[in-house]
Amino acid sequence: MRVVHAVALTAGSLLLASFASAQGIGDAAAQQKAKKKQAQAQSQAKPAKVYTETDLGAGSVAPTQPTLPTDAEAAAKAGEKKPGDAEAADGKPAGEQKSAEEAQKAQADAWRKKMDQARKEVDAYQDVVNKVQLDLNDMSGGAYSASRAPKIAFLEEQKQKLAAAQAQVASLEEEGRRSGYR
Repeated sequence: MRVVHAVALTAGSLLLASFASAQGIGDAAAQQKAKKKQAQAQSQAKPAKVYTETDLGAGSVAPTQPTLPTDAEAAAKAGEKKPGDAEAADGKPAGEQKSAEEAQKAQADAWRKKMDQARKEVDAYQDVVNKVQLDLNDMSGGAYSASRAPKIAFLEEQKQKLAAAQAQVASLEEEGRRSGYR
């Protein structure tokens, strides 16, 4: 009889312990779920700060190479008169030289606009690729789900567009180096 009581007491205590631990796990799961909802609400409440070139100010402009004055500029500073003062060193009248400089400045400005646009495209494609890749890395939906194949195809398409945009930036940089726009 004592053995039966001991077995019944042991079985009862094991049964009670399993119920107590199940409630503890359930409570822990509910707490985790509440924390996750709270973290998600906080992340949606605060949008990410995007820094632009205007936020960085003039301090972010790359330093330029100093240029040496030409003979005509050095003579003008010294107050000397050189023969053909009305003409520039290349033999063109001063008015034509200014228009050529203005044309070169306009070309440089147009190049800079193209370069900014190309860099913005690269950034946009890079963001899309990163987001899709992050979505694909989430394996909670399963590795062989029906929605995964279109995402992979979209990712590959965006990677090709990103590569083309990066190639365009590289060609614009080369054009800028050859033309001396930097």
